[in-house]
Amino acid sequence: MIDLTLIRWGETYLSHLYMIAHEKLTTSELVRLLKSKKIVLAGNKKLKIYGSLDCRSGKRMKKMNRVFFTSQKEATELGYRPCGHCMKIDYVFWKESKKQVESERRKRQI
Repeated sequence: MIDLTLIRWGETYLSHLYMIAHEKLTTSELVRLLKSKKIVLAGNKKLKIYGSLDCRSGKRMKKMNRVFFTSQKEATELGYRPCGHCMKIDYVFWKESKKQVESERRKRQI
């Protein structure tokens, strides 16, 4: 049985958001989840980056740092950003939105 840990977001818990830690899965559980398409993205919990399951950068990460997501929405709502290697378009949009937020922040400080 998979131990899905509820992720804390600020002071409230989002019961609909789960990420699955790779180190808590057996090989057979992982294969079953992949075949059933219940996990579609992988992420690095230390760097807070997510990407495709076949990303070269993601394949090199340590098992203890790897987490899985059921959707891109789930990953972004948990504070992860797109990978610059395998999700270039999403990464560019993320980077541009971050620049706009920084610019607005600087304008307010002046």
